[in-house]
Amino acid sequence: MNKRISLFLLVMLFVLVLLNAKDAATGTDLLPRSGQAESQNVTTSIDLGQGQLEDSVGGLLEGTATSDGFFSISYAPDFSFDRLSFQLNLKIHGRAVNDPFDITFDFSDWALPPREADQSIGDYSIAALLHYSSFIRYIQWGDRYEPIYVRYGKLAGITLGDGALLNGFFDLEVETHATRPGLNFTLDGTLIKVSNAGFEFVTNNLFEPTLLAWRVYSRPFTLKYPESYFSNVELGVSFAENPSVSFIDSENPHTRKLIAIDMGIPLVARDYFNLAFFADLLIQTPGSSSPRPALATRYGIFGHSQSFFLFNTSLTIPAFGTYYTDYFDSGFEQLTQADRDKSILSVGSMRIDAMAGLNFTKLGAYLRTRIRSDYSNGNFSNYKFQANARIDKRLFNIVSLDLSYEKLYPIPTGDGGEGFFEGLYTLRNVEITASTIIKIKPYSFTIGLSMVYDDLAQSTLQVDTAVRISIL
Repeated sequence: MNKRISLFLLVMLFVLVLLNAKDAATGTDLLPRSGQAESQNVTTSIDLGQGQLEDSVGGLLEGTATSDGFFSISYAPDFSFDRLSFQLNLKIHGRAVNDPFDITFDFSDWALPPREADQSIGDYSIAALLHYSSFIRYIQWGDRYEPIYVRYGKLAGITLGDGALLNGFFDLEVETHATRPGLNFTLDGTLIKVSNAGFEFVTNNLFEPTLLAWRVYSRPFTLKYPESYFSNVELGVSFAENPSVSFIDSENPHTRKLIAIDMGIPLVARDYFNLAFFADLLIQTPGSSSPRPALATRYGIFGHSQSFFLFNTSLTIPAFGTYYTDYFDSGFEQLTQADRDKSILSVGSMRIDAMAGLNFTKLGAYLRTRIRSDYSNGNFSNYKFQANARIDKRLFNIVSLDLSYEKLYPIPTGDGGEGFFEGLYTLRNVEITASTIIKIKPYSFTIGLSMVYDDLAQSTLQVDTAVRISIL
C-alpha cells in the first residue's frame, strides 16, 4: 500500500510539471554523483524549463539516476498571481532494482521530525516549522517602497533606510539553491491608521537569527505644516544586532548592537523618483573585543526609483571609540576578529562610500556596485571597488548565478599606490568568484570559479566544472 501511495504521489508530481513546463529533455551526465567517483556510475538527467506566462505556474525540474539504482527528483515550481509570487523546493529520492523489479521511495525528508523525550510542545512545533520551511525558497508580496512588502526566504539586496546599518545586503551563508527562513517586511503606517509613519524589519533567520534589524520612521511636520518644504522631512531610528552567535571565531565572537538615528530632508519627491539629503548619528555598543562604545556621524545623499534603482553616497566620521565600518556587510558571518579589525575606522579619518544597485525582483536578478575609501592626513587609502551580479531564478539560459568582483588598493595613493581609475585597468589585488549553472541545449554547465590576483597581478586559479550532454 505504501508503495502504491508513493508511486501515485510521484506520478502526480510529474503530471503537475508536464502541464506547466514548456520543454523537456533527457540526458547523460559525464560526471558521477558526488561521493561515487570511484564507481563511475552513469547519470541520467531530466531538465524542464520555466514557464513565462503571467499569473501562471512554471518551474525547473531536475532528475538524477545512477547505475546503482539511486534516483532523485528535484522540482522548484514558480507561482505568480498578481502581487504574490513564490517558489517551492520539492525533493524526492529513492532506489530501483531490476531483478526482481522494485522501486522504493524515501519520504523521510517529508515526514515530521521525531519528538525528543524532553522536548516541549512549543519547541517541537518550532522544530517542525523549521523543517518544513526548507520546502519554501521564497514567498514575496508586493515590492519595496510600496505600502506593504513582505519577502520570506533568503535575503537579497536589503538596504535599511538610507543604508546606515544595512546597505545592499545579500545573504551569502547558504548555497545558491538553498534557502533559510529570512524575513524582510515593510509597512506604511497609513494601513494601520498611523499616518506619516512606517516600519521596517529584517532578519536572516526567524528561528536562529544571526542578523536582526528594524527601523521605525515618521514625518512629524506633515500634519502641522502640510504646505511647508519640510513637511516630508523624515526622522527614523534603526537597530541591528547579531543575537545568535555562529561565526568562525566562536571563541571570541564579535557581537555588538548598532543604533542609528537618522534625518532625511527631501530634495526630489516624485512617484517615480525620490532623492533626499540625510544625516545620521551612529552608535555601536561595547562588544567582546572592544569594551567601550563607539560614536560616529554620517552624511550623504540617498535616492531610489521605486525599487528598480537605488543608490546612496555618504561620508562617515568617527567621534570616539572603536568604530567598525560595514559591520553587517554581506558575508559578515564568515569574518574572524582579525578580519573585523581591518574594518576599524580610526578617529581623525573619514570613510567615503558610494553604492548603486539595480533590482529586477520579478526576474530574481540583482546588480550592485560599491566604492569605498578612507581619507586621513591628506591621503586616500584602502580603496575598495566591488561589483556583484546575482540571479536566483531561471533567467533565459542562466539557471542561477553568483558573480563577485573585488578590487583592493592597499597602498595609499600618495605613497606610490595605484590611482583609483588607473587601478581598474589592472588585475593587481583582484579577487573574482563565480558560481553558475548555464543551460544551452543540448548542454548544461555547472561552473565554480575562483581567481585571486596578488599585488603583482599573478593569479591563483581554481575552476570546478560539470558538463551534461542531453540526448533528445
